[in-house]
Amino acid sequence: MRIIIDPGHGGNDPGAIGINGRREKDITLTICHYMAGILLHGGHEPILTRYRDIDVSLSNRGSFARGCSGELFVSVHCNSFNNSTANGFEIYYHPAAGLDSISLSRSIHDVVIDNTDLRSRGIKANNFQVLRDTYKFMPAVLIETGFISNPGDFELINSLVGQWRLANYISKGIMDFIGS
Repeated sequence: MRIIIDPGHGGNDPGAIGINGRREKDITLTICHYMAGILLHGGHEPILTRYRDIDVSLSNRGSFARGCSGELFVSVHCNSFNNSTANGFEIYYHPAAGLDSISLSRSIHDVVIDNTDLRSRGIKANNFQVLRDTYKFMPAVLIETGFISNPGDFELINSLVGQWRLANYISKGIMDFIGS
């Protein structure tokens, strides 16, 4: 299956800035590179919307996914809030999406929550542009891996081992959804 993996932000857009000045764009890129390797090893064709730290507009992410004839779209982000007690993992699908996007969300959510100490913030509908531009063409989800502003979540999402674990569990959720 051709899976489009979208590392959130990049280039001039650092995304959220977390503890010790850590940038969301760097964390998401590493997680997505790990995901690509895991999914490739699982017999799938992962394609990243960016392979390095470059600018990719929101509209270009969706058109790229469609142009590559993607069969799944997964956008990866880190959450942030001005109150450092906010924490947890959440996943989004487009409000008008079909059951496939909701099922993909559930599959990823359940594997991540069952295998990490991240608190579940749930599965939610949202009209994010990357979802709006992709959901009509393929199951599409946007993942908030944890809060870059929360010390507990940051410990997981900032370490290479934690990033690999997240990539592994997200990829397992994708493969469970696909049935591979």
